[in-house]
Amino acid sequence: MISSTKNLVTEEQRSELDERGFFFTDVLFTESEIEPVRRECQRLYRASIEEIPASNTVHREKQGLRPFLPAPHKGSEIIARFQRHTVFQQLTREIIGPDVDQTWSQGCLKLPDVGAFTQFPYHQDGKFAEIDRLDSGISCFIGLGPLSPENGTLYFAERAHDRTLPHTWDERLEWWSCSVDGLEVVPGTLLPGQMIVYRLMTPHGSPPNRTDLMREAFLITFNVPGIRLVETGELFGHQQPLLRNGLLV
Repeated sequence: MISSTKNLVTEEQRSELDERGFFFTDVLFTESEIEPVRRECQRLYRASIEEIPASNTVHREKQGLRPFLPAPHKGSEIIARFQRHTVFQQLTREIIGPDVDQTWSQGCLKLPDVGAFTQFPYHQDGKFAEIDRLDSGISCFIGLGPLSPENGTLYFAERAHDRTLPHTWDERLEWWSCSVDGLEVVPGTLLPGQMIVYRLMTPHGSPPNRTDLMREAFLITFNVPGIRLVETGELFGHQQPLLRNGLLV
C-alpha cells in the first residue's frame, strides 16, 4: 500500500519523464491485485473471439493472435475498480494535477508468433489522435506477467516526445510506422505489477512474441478533463472522471 504522505514519483523519475519521455516504476501492485485483472483480460480475450462470426476467419485469426481489447472496464467490474486504484490516483495527482480523467485503457495480450505478425512498428500515439493537450497526458504500460524482449514487450525511444516524427502506413502490420534511427531505444523489461509511465508522444513499438507463452500487459492513459481532437473539436477518449480537486470521484 502506498502512502498519501509520501510522493510516489521521485524527482529523478520526474526528470526522466521530462527529458527522456518515460520512466520505470518499482513494483507497485501486488500479485493479488494483478492476478484478477490478468484473468479478466483472458476472459475478455476469449469472449472477443466468440463475438466474431465463424465465417469471418481472417478477423478471427487476427484477433486470436494479436487481440484488440479496448475499454475493458466496460465489460469487467474488476478492471473498472483496478483503473481507480490508489496508485493511479496518486500518480496522476502528482504528474497531471488535481483534476484527471481516464482517457483510454486496453488489455495488451500478444500470442506466440512465428510470422512476426505480433510485431508493432514504432509509432507515436499522438499521430493516431491529435488532441489539444498532448503535453499533459501520460500512459502507463503495466506488466500482468513478466515482460521481456523475448515475449514482445514495448520498446521506448528516448528524447523524441517533444515533436511529431514522420509516419507511413505499414500495410502488412496495419499500423502507422515511424523511424527511430539515431535514437536510443530501451526495452520495457518489467516484473508483474511494475510499469513504465510515458508521454503520449514518446515513440514506442515492440518485436514479436518469440516465446511459447502469451505476453500479458495492460495499458491505461490519463489526462486533464475535456480533451478534444484538434481536427474536429470532438471530445476524445473514455472521459472517465478519476479526480476532481485531488479527490477520487
